[in-house]
Amino acid sequence: MKIRASMTFLSPRLRLSKQLPRLVSDYLLPDEYATITVRKHPGILFGHCVVITGWIVAACLVSVLSDGGAPILGAIWGGFVVLVAWLVVRMAAWLESYFVVTETRLIFITGIRTARVVSVPLREIGVLKGHRSPLGRLIGYGEFVAEPVTPGYVIPTMKYMPYMEQLLAEMRELLHLEESES
Repeated sequence: MKIRASMTFLSPRLRLSKQLPRLVSDYLLPDEYATITVRKHPGILFGHCVVITGWIVAACLVSVLSDGGAPILGAIWGGFVVLVAWLVVRMAAWLESYFVVTETRLIFITGIRTARVVSVPLREIGVLKGHRSPLGRLIGYGEFVAEPVTPGYVIPTMKYMPYMEQLLAEMRELLHLEESES
């Protein structure tokens, strides 16, 4: 059994592991192993948390300042419950989403009940670039943009990737690409 190196979202260092998430190992071919396995950065949930925080502040203000109109308060707090349920679904989707790099392909696994899997052969990647937004620099995520070798081939943009510099270096090493930072 080969030992697999994987990165977790909790530790910026590579860790050696004999265990992969079952969801990931379900999509690996018998003769391949995961070189890199990560979830997207938890910052993907940042916008959802901001919306919920704003809603709860508004709901508390309306509760304190209103003269007790039960239907209005019920609607506001009902909306809050719906937003929390929305965040829980988004968190479950985040927990079930993985970005996997093997020695031959990139695999994107997303979805809660039914997994959506996109596989890109490494030979199709010609240029790999990394970008960071100001918020991404602040909390530690970035975006990878891969340009295909074959015209017309579509490679998904890899957003909210944690440990961007480390992942970029590892992926370039696997792809044998020159440094092309922008």
